[in-house]
Amino acid sequence: MRITGYRTLTTRQEWGRPVGDANGVFPDGIVDVQLVLVDTDEGITGVGLGSHLDLENIFAAIAGEDPRSTAALYDRMLRQAFKAGHAGAVFGTVGALDAALWDAGLTHKKRKSRRDMVAAQILLQTYLDAGCPAEAPPGALDS
Repeated sequence: MRITGYRTLTTRQEWGRPVGDANGVFPDGIVDVQLVLVDTDEGITGVGLGSHLDLENIFAAIAGEDPRSTAALYDRMLRQAFKAGHAGAVFGTVGALDAALWDAGLTHKKRKSRRDMVAAQILLQTYLDAGCPAEAPPGALDS
């Protein structure tokens, strides 16, 4: 598996109340959320949350590599970021790419396990929403 490219997406989260911290406040409660999507030649896309600053430069350090080599690729991105300068948002870019690599590098077995777990949760929630019928009506299971 090889990394073939990336895409970016910016969406908005509306909290419905003021949010913030010591670095600033968003009085309207609306915050832009930046996502990075890393694509592979096997059609798998990993998703990471973080800055897009200097993304093209940082991505150059991992293009064409195997996304499952996360530790080595993280070191390569840090070396690339060091050359670009130590701006805080650039490290947000490294973090977003790192999270996307971990996501893309999941094995087929782990992906199936995660998908099965979500399916089981949906079935359970549907059952609970239906009022947890104690018994099936007579003849409901007959074919």
